[in-house]
Amino acid sequence: MQVLFGGRFRLGLGSGENLNEHVVGMDWPAVGTRHEMFSKAVDIISGVFDAPESFNFRGKHYNVDSARLWDLPETRVPIGIAVSGRDSCRLAGEKGDIMIATGPLPELGEMFDEFGGSGKPRVGQIAVAYDTDRDRAVERAHDQFRWFGLGWRVNADLPGSPSFEAATSFVTRNRSASNCPAALTSTSTSRR
Repeated sequence: MQVLFGGRFRLGLGSGENLNEHVVGMDWPAVGTRHEMFSKAVDIISGVFDAPESFNFRGKHYNVDSARLWDLPETRVPIGIAVSGRDSCRLAGEKGDIMIATGPLPELGEMFDEFGGSGKPRVGQIAVAYDTDRDRAVERAHDQFRWFGLGWRVNADLPGSPSFEAATSFVTRNRSASNCPAALTSTSTSRR
């Protein structure tokens, strides 16, 4: 991708969420194990990017034999790491090139800096639900983004869509609107 996109590609990684990862038929590990596995996966990915020929790795969770990228880009692919708390901020600060956050929480940036992220780029996510009618904008925010109200510690371990439905049944429309600050309207447009 980096070769095709002329150096503009970034690889975004995270420790995963049960909804997407449990389908491979393995157990969903506890957060400490996931972080341990994720840290080693970042080491492996970095090793493959940096290896002049092939890369080998033997470890508790992974074995890699003679991995090689044949078409290396001129610029190494920056690795972005998703953060949600102290452990992920440590991993991102120490091993990542970019911090990725799903919410604008200053403490995440502070912890990222503390662990070596100072001066590195940050990427944030914000939900947007726009409509000329405020009620429709709030309804859209609630329909599409109410899971924001649960927090990452809950979202990471929910196993499927029915679980998300059940967990978010307690998130009100007003809460969705406050978690989606762009659930605003444009009542009129003036031209001069």
